[in-house]
Amino acid sequence: MIRILAILFFPLILFSQSFLYQLQNLDINETANSNFNLVVTSYSKDGSLDEAYTIDELQKLHDTNKTVLSYMSIGEAGDYEYYFDQSWLDADGNPSPTAPEWLGHLNPNWPGDYKIRYWYDEWFEDFLKPYLDRIIDNGFDGVYLDIIDAYEYWADRDNYTNYGGIETLLPNDPIDDENRSAYLMIELVKKISDYAKSKKPGFLIYPQNGAAIINYDANGSYFDAIDGLGIESLFYVRDNKAIENTERVKLVKKFLDNGKNVIVTDYVDDGSGFKGENRKRILDFIKLCKDNGFTPYAADINQTLERINPIAKGLAAHLDTITQPLFRKFNIGIGSGQGIDFEAVDGSKVWLNVVDLMTPADLNISYYNNIKDYNLTLFEKIQSRLINADSLTLWIVKGWQESWFNKAKLQTLLDHNKTIIFNYWYFGDTIGGDNAIDLILAGKDEYLEDASRLGRFIADLNGTVAVVMEPEFNKASITDSAENSILFASILKEAMKRIRAQKSDVLLSICPMDTGIRSSLTSYGGYKRDSLGDKNEWSRFLPVIDELKDELDFITIQEMVGQFTKDSSKFPSDELISYTKDQLGLKDLPKRIENFSSFLNERYYLPVLLGYITLPETGWRDLNGNNLYDDGELIEDLWLDESVALYHRLKRNAKSLYEHGLFGFSPMALFDDPDHDLGGYQFFSENEYHIGIIATDATNGVAGTPRSAHITLKGLNGISILDILYSDQPYLFLDGGWNLVGLPEIADLSQFSAVWGYKNSEWFANINGFSASELESYGIHQLDTIEPHRGYWVLTDKAMLIPYDTNRSNIDDCLESTGWSLCSHIETEDIERSDLSFIWKYDRGSWKQRNSSNILYDSFDYIENIYLDEGVWIRK
Repeated sequence: MIRILAILFFPLILFSQSFLYQLQNLDINETANSNFNLVVTSYSKDGSLDEAYTIDELQKLHDTNKTVLSYMSIGEAGDYEYYFDQSWLDADGNPSPTAPEWLGHLNPNWPGDYKIRYWYDEWFEDFLKPYLDRIIDNGFDGVYLDIIDAYEYWADRDNYTNYGGIETLLPNDPIDDENRSAYLMIELVKKISDYAKSKKPGFLIYPQNGAAIINYDANGSYFDAIDGLGIESLFYVRDNKAIENTERVKLVKKFLDNGKNVIVTDYVDDGSGFKGENRKRILDFIKLCKDNGFTPYAADINQTLERINPIAKGLAAHLDTITQPLFRKFNIGIGSGQGIDFEAVDGSKVWLNVVDLMTPADLNISYYNNIKDYNLTLFEKIQSRLINADSLTLWIVKGWQESWFNKAKLQTLLDHNKTIIFNYWYFGDTIGGDNAIDLILAGKDEYLEDASRLGRFIADLNGTVAVVMEPEFNKASITDSAENSILFASILKEAMKRIRAQKSDVLLSICPMDTGIRSSLTSYGGYKRDSLGDKNEWSRFLPVIDELKDELDFITIQEMVGQFTKDSSKFPSDELISYTKDQLGLKDLPKRIENFSSFLNERYYLPVLLGYITLPETGWRDLNGNNLYDDGELIEDLWLDESVALYHRLKRNAKSLYEHGLFGFSPMALFDDPDHDLGGYQFFSENEYHIGIIATDATNGVAGTPRSAHITLKGLNGISILDILYSDQPYLFLDGGWNLVGLPEIADLSQFSAVWGYKNSEWFANINGFSASELESYGIHQLDTIEPHRGYWVLTDKAMLIPYDTNRSNIDDCLESTGWSLCSHIETEDIERSDLSFIWKYDRGSWKQRNSSNILYDSFDYIENIYLDEGVWIRK
């Protein structure tokens, strides 16, 4: 009956959201300030009575809503414990003639710990009961009972001297009788539970390991005696995935089925930081625990349990969030207004709902057919791509109206398992200047009420909904002052709480802007080149995020670059400044995004989203030298190749980006907007009208200008950015000029100016204007057939995209027995071999290398990743 009631009412028993397991050097203040709500620690700092944790110390933990369990070994005795008498040991550390009969021999795996014949009454009456009294009197909430699996030890005949072991066989030893040894352990746990709960009702009993003991518990008395279970090394044995653990997991889940909290400690953190394989392993462990209903603690790989693991501490407030489906894969979304206005046949407006482009809606309806020059086939093509988008990002600006949004359509989008992200741009550019805080304080009450209104608006949306606070957060007036940062963060925190009060499952974020130096020609920002990142600038907004981190579910970043912008140093003048590709570090931008994500993810352990990105394709030439934009000075498609290359790289590099904490990105806009930020500062000047991935024929810079259906899908040689981002077909991007790549087997060589291959130490080529005989006269063989495992030098007169395949090759099919080989369709792990001395690749005009001696060269970047579409020189 007791067990039935426990199952029915198990929510009354503590089910931890996070827990800490630290047996040495526990810092009470640090622990109190952490987000762990269950703490397992020793009774004493060093095992002595003098260093026992006091009621006052434990009260500090209770004051922060923490439940504290005292570790207590009941199957072994430690020579460091206060009750242990050193006279029990001889000079060799073995039990002496005067030792109590229940004291067994030393555990060779844990020096200082001795096996115990736990069924002896003296062990319970003279040692465990007084120990429990001290634990209870000092204010602990329960005990964490270790060495439950001692029942296996004493039943195993191999542990006795008669059979080659070390234990002397005594009359009451349960040799060869695991049923009896398990029964004796269950009886001991029941004694401990009955005694402790009689002294302190609600006292918690958590055994550690030994889960298989329930196989010997015919009447469920073991479940009746305990409140939870601790397990070690369930999914990982240090840095190795546990194998053949299926039955063990099933066994542990029986404790959940019987209403018991299960906490799991795997020793998975190798100390290398929250990156690479270590990050991947820790997150996998946490996800496996959460998927099975267990509470995880990622501990140090050395198993000393002598500190709070910093990664586990950072993740403690976010264990439920980081395991959500949204963060388990790489997402590619789209930014847009929900309604896109087009010119109707009669000159009025028709509003196309972008949700209809992202779901299988019927686009052949009379309302949409009223769009001037409506091309159903083209819009259905857009729909065929966007139906694969993972999310829709919408902007909520100060003064927003609910009528701007069709909630029924938004719910339809959620019903199709899409995510909706609201960029809550409230303060925006108004918080600049010396009086920024005064402006914020003056508008604080209105802002907080607006946040509550937003919470009420999204409250009944069922699905994954996120709100990103303050996109483009980059105000020096806030970040340059610690006082201002804390004040601003406190207001944002209150706004977040108000939103979450209305919708408890909303995901919340903040979006710092990627500012700072971008040049590939300087190195001030903490990386080899400033184009790779600017840690100095990125650190400016950290005090704000530090204050908000426990409220955040993820962090958002954004990237907006253009060939020309307004010269902010001459504000309020509209004078412009233009940039070269090197000044903006365009070729390093995908890596910069990866670095920015890693910078934040390693500090806060939170997933990172590239919330919006845009690289307008337009350029500017100051023909009259007045530093202003004038008619006729806009160059269409000047940087279209760079825009396409950027989106291509982000899609292709998704695996590496994800491993560095980034869980997705979205283009800033679907359609170009002819009046974007009209009347505002328009930092990007005419570029503001070209931030989408679909061009329109609307007249730019005229408020309310409608679009006609004359639209163009931005891209190269008939392949659009939509195709790149939202189809399963991979593409190969080729710069104008030389490229070192892999080619699809069916590639049409005539579309290239030249293709060169290398095989068996000989060159092969296919060059426009050269016959086979002419090539042979130079000792070069005619190249007619593409071998997919080989790499090729390809020369083109302009940038282009071609369909590609992602079939991975066996690197040994390409490698010569010795010397140089030119390979492709391989990945990073293929080159991690000791017999490969040098690896080189040529990426967008720059050489990168890796070598078996791990020598780094200042002149060349190190090869971190190899992608299937790259050609790679390899020396064996």
